[in-house]
Amino acid sequence: MSEGTHEGFVSFTYLQLIEYSISRTEIKATWRKEIQMKEQSKLVMALTLAMLMIVSSACAAKPPSSLIATPSLVPTNTSIATSTPALLTPTVGLTFTPIPTFTPVGGGTGKIAFISIADGGFEIYVMNVDGSNPIRLTNDTTWDCCPDWSPDGTKIAFSSLCDGNREIYVMNAAGSGQTNLTKNSKRDYDSSWSPDGAKIAFVSERDSSAEIYVMNADGSHQTRLTKDGKNDGGPAWSPDGTRIAFESDGQIYSMNTDGTNPLLLTKNNSVNSTPAWSPDGAKIAFVSSPGDNLEDIYVMNADGSSPNQLTKNSVPDFQPAWSPDGRKIAFESNREGSSEIYVMNADGSGEIKLTNFQSASGGPAWSPLGQNPVSQSSNCASGWSRLAAGSQAKVSQDTLTPNRVRSGPSMGDAIIARLDPGSIVKVIEGPICADGFIFWKVESTSIPGGVGWTAEGDKKVYWLEPFVP
Repeated sequence: MSEGTHEGFVSFTYLQLIEYSISRTEIKATWRKEIQMKEQSKLVMALTLAMLMIVSSACAAKPPSSLIATPSLVPTNTSIATSTPALLTPTVGLTFTPIPTFTPVGGGTGKIAFISIADGGFEIYVMNVDGSNPIRLTNDTTWDCCPDWSPDGTKIAFSSLCDGNREIYVMNAAGSGQTNLTKNSKRDYDSSWSPDGAKIAFVSERDSSAEIYVMNADGSHQTRLTKDGKNDGGPAWSPDGTRIAFESDGQIYSMNTDGTNPLLLTKNNSVNSTPAWSPDGAKIAFVSSPGDNLEDIYVMNADGSSPNQLTKNSVPDFQPAWSPDGRKIAFESNREGSSEIYVMNADGSGEIKLTNFQSASGGPAWSPLGQNPVSQSSNCASGWSRLAAGSQAKVSQDTLTPNRVRSGPSMGDAIIARLDPGSIVKVIEGPICADGFIFWKVESTSIPGGVGWTAEGDKKVYWLEPFVP
């Protein structure tokens, strides 16, 4: 996302806590002032025309009321979106409590990384795609924000103040190995991995205005891409690696990955921000705001055509993040008094609330397809599992009992198949702890539909063991 996407949540939800929000608000105010000046100019012209019409008809019969124009001060929002949450009052002393009900929402494999002040400070967490089992990844007592997954799901780039200045960091997906990449005296933020994992686009203020830069994934060769002197942000790499979408002075653009050939995608009087490409590269979700607290999520074709409004609320909805299969969009909303994370179908239907911390939570980032590197073992024996997503497993031949395969990661889900002892499967998602077992999503031609959930087991009913071809 951008500081209007990933960092938009922080900047606009608690302006008094984050100094960046001041400059961001000034940027937004400048954009709005320009829009208002254009609207005022239109108003003056409309009023002048109306007066001429009245004067020219003064000696004639009373003109019909339809001849007198009534200009509107409200800009018409015909396409798109921005990321500007409303000011909230922080709630202190709350405990970090997962949502009480388990509501599977689908949307592909993976986890959702996000930020929250549930434990008192701005930290990065990860949770299952249904909102269950949140795990805290950072704990530096300063400010961590805006997670962005590497394409292989093994690392997370993010912004942090832990060295005293806003910098881009990278850490392992479980929170270890936090490393400062930018090491610059000016603010750096809004990280976005390239699809091949080799580069990271980001925003830096090292040359006065906020501009888009790119660097190697290890932090080397930091290179400026935009040189327009405007305030640019929210870089988002296209899935094919050929374009970078970004926001600039309230509009969405895309450009080549070397900064050339910038193309304007949004053309309206709203403030638009936080572009997010769909996994197939055909569409871009974004936020558009015609006025304060009117942020909604839109989606448009990748060339900017056919914008479509997805959310329609009187409070901010922002920071869209696509599921890896393109079926769902996670987002942040302030509709219940505090910022929480929701998910909806890609057409805007079926909205479901994921978090219920009663404290600011936002900046969702969906992990890549088939990747689940974070061990979810908070209610299972730590270190018990010997498997990992992406590896292979075998049903143990030490027991004559087949492994039951279920439709979901719970003993309450329906049995859809059985794997005989000696069966080889590919592990594609997990672990998920439930009912005293560690469940894994596996792939096998003997399972109807190809995939299902089975437990690592107790060598009585279930038993999976690592398999190396």
